Amino acid sequence: MSSSADVTSSDKRVEEGAQPNPKRRKSSSANSFANGHNRKGDSADTSATPATVTTKPKSTPTDSNVSERVASSSTTYSGAEAESVDTTPSAMAGTVPSNSTVNGTVQVDGDSNLADSERRSTNGDTQSTAAGQSLRRNQFGEVSDGHMSLDDWLEQWRRGKTRFTMKVPHRMLVKHIHRLVEGRSKPSFFVPCCGKTLDLKWLADKGYSVTGVEIAETACRQFFEEHDLQFTVEDVDDHVGGSLFKAVDCDIRIYCCDFFKVTSDLIGQFDCIWDRGSYAAMNPTDRPRYCDVICKLLHQKGCYLLDCFELEHSVFAGPPHNAPPGEVERLFDSFDVEQIEHVDAMTDWTRSWGVEYFFENDFIIKHKSE
Repeated sequence: MSSSADVTSSDKRVEEGAQPNPKRRKSSSANSFANGHNRKGDSADTSATPATVTTKPKSTPTDSNVSERVASSSTTYSGAEAESVDTTPSAMAGTVPSNSTVNGTVQVDGDSNLADSERRSTNGDTQSTAAGQSLRRNQFGEVSDGHMSLDDWLEQWRRGKTRFTMKVPHRMLVKHIHRLVEGRSKPSFFVPCCGKTLDLKWLADKGYSVTGVEIAETACRQFFEEHDLQFTVEDVDDHVGGSLFKAVDCDIRIYCCDFFKVTSDLIGQFDCIWDRGSYAAMNPTDRPRYCDVICKLLHQKGCYLLDCFELEHSVFAGPPHNAPPGEVERLFDSFDVEQIEHVDAMTDWTRSWGVEYFFENDFIIKHKSE
């Protein structure tokens, strides 16, 4: 993983799990937590065929084979979680002649030419350079329309642009773990689009069964290597494609495949689902089918903790993308939805994106009682 700059003090605060100071919500954002609290509505593993056994390999292969096996969609996570990599627009952008940058947005003059790397978004679309047009950037500092394909995410992992990976367990998971577990002695956990999050190890250390799904093989291997865990690798069935990474000495497994191909027949149902930013990073047009997959994986008596954000996109393309409470309620309209957190989560990193506000919202989501 690359590192080009020291983390600012505010970013360190997020890494260390400290709660940001409360701040009044701006008028342009959705209803406050006070008005949204206790909202309702609006919204057995199968065996894989063993293949190879790997014990802490020293090198990390590329994700090109994974990319070829999966369909193009967006299935990873993002958020205000910081690692010591400077991805501000000024650090990531190339030189743009005759243009100026304001709040993270390149202001393009009519007679100037952007370099090819600046004219293309992360999904390869050429941006218009009409006079006076503003070009937005994503969290990686790249000119973008906000859409991320699987190949785009694989490229960020290949380049080590994973500042969203925290160095401590997520503070919202730690704070609300009792709401998820609800007295179960050994609940099963699912973490969608998990990357190499430390949360997997933290949950397993408590004796819980943990399953994740992640598209980047690099992330899967780095997780096991960085925690000095021996693991095996098996092929997943031909329809899904990808691989299954399984720890040898603890109950952690990560399916390296397209999230949208995951079913309960393949990985079972779960007592607890912890979404640490995958919903926020999902392309907004993909959110309805993302919710459909999640709903089918949640056990009838299970509990789902969703962590997402409210922000505006006048100069910031995302991900993460705005996820107001009303949208969450609408997409999970057949579930009970309770908002349990609304905090100001602005840090120096998120402020560098040019956003005027950045709020973190958390929801407890359950099947409606019969």
